Amino acid sequence: MQFRCQRKSSYGLSSMIELYIDFPFGSLCVDAYLWSRAKGKFIKATAVFDTGAHTTHIDTIALQNLGYDVENADESHVSTIGSKNIRINNIIIDNIKLGGVEIGAVLVNFSSLADINFPIILGLNIIKEFNAMLDFKNKIISMNPNFDINNKIMLENFKKDGSRFGMWMIQDRNIKYTNRTWIYDDTTRKQLEQAEQDKKQALENQKIEFAIGLLDILDVETIAEKSKLTIEKVNSLKKEYKK
Repeated sequence: MQFRCQRKSSYGLSSMIELYIDFPFGSLCVDAYLWSRAKGKFIKATAVFDTGAHTTHIDTIALQNLGYDVENADESHVSTIGSKNIRINNIIIDNIKLGGVEIGAVLVNFSSLADINFPIILGLNIIKEFNAMLDFKNKIISMNPNFDINNKIMLENFKKDGSRFGMWMIQDRNIKYTNRTWIYDDTTRKQLEQAEQDKKQALENQKIEFAIGLLDILDVETIAEKSKLTIEKVNSLKKEYKK
């Protein structure tokens, strides 16, 4: 993969970049360059371009190979679609380069990424600082920085909770949240709740039908165990079945 820089930005200088994209293992990937403390230079790595990742994430072994101390890292908590408040380690790395643009110090989470085959997931704490346009036909991501590329934040001045490329809150400060309905209106919410109730009832009916089929051949305790119904429910079915 390659990149190009263009002289086209509200901040001037060569800040518009074009990253060539590829799709190894079905993931949208670009080249990113991570600063190596061990070698004193940028090291190229294939990065997943993931707008669904809140914070950039780097493989633990990759960080160690780059010379970062992962043993004394900070901890925070993240939430995913399926889980909430997962404990995760994070660290500040010295610099990342995308195309020809050095963005300075960046907060990253880290853990083993062996299961996704890539050493870095480029997340929204970086992506949101650019105006990006994806051109799938030509396999290019055009990215225009929303910040002055000549004023990058160095490690010694970086604040984890306040600096660009640090922690950030998912919110729009121009929106008033008082009495704001999140995601669903009342009608949609009721429909979803009813659908969930119908699903539970259908599962219960399946258990009952299964239990009825066993009434003549197994004892109550065994039927309850196999059907996942209570003993009281199986006894009730047995009385109704005899009628």
